[in-house]
Amino acid sequence: MAESDEYAFGRNHVGGLSFPIAVSETDLERLTEREREVLRALANGEPNRLLARRLGIAERTVKAHITSITRKLDLSSRLEATLVSLHLYGTLAEASIAS
Repeated sequence: MAESDEYAFGRNHVGGLSFPIAVSETDLERLTEREREVLRALANGEPNRLLARRLGIAERTVKAHITSITRKLDLSSRLEATLVSLHLYGTLAEASIAS
C-alpha cells in the first residue's frame, strides 16, 4: 500500500467540474464481508436483478447492500460504487481471500 491509506481515483468531469472519489482502507474495513462481495460484483456492470440472482439473494437485499456501501464509503451513487469496485477489485478480492 502507498504511504497514505487513501485511494483517490476516477476524476469525473461534470459540467466542466471535476471531483475525486476517495476511499480509505479504514472505510473498506467498515464493510461487511457480504457488502464487499456485492461491491466486487458491481464491477461486472450487471443490473441489481442479475447481481441478486448470481449472489443468491433478493434484489431488495442487493439494493440495501448498495445503499449501505455508498453510505459507509461516503459515495453519492451506485455509479461511484461501481468505479470504486473497478478500481479496487484486486484489493477487495484479496480481502475476501484473507477472511
